[in-house]
Amino acid sequence: MLTHVTTGPSKEVESEASPLMTEDQAAIYMGGVSKKHLYNLRRDCGLPFVPVGSRIMYRREALDAWCRLRERRSTK
Repeated sequence: MLTHVTTGPSKEVESEASPLMTEDQAAIYMGGVSKKHLYNLRRDCGLPFVPVGSRIMYRREALDAWCRLRERRSTK
């Protein structure tokens, strides 16, 4: 699957979609939260991640599954 990836100001390239997302991509995917909030979710709530060297990466499927498990139908 090919997607458009922004590599910097006004630079878009077409590349193979990676099965992993960066912290920036995951933060946007999760509704525009901050990277600090992602860290807190990893630490406190078990948000799944993949360590790749010194980087933290996320699988879209794992984030979707984690969100489904935490879904609520009522605030009561």
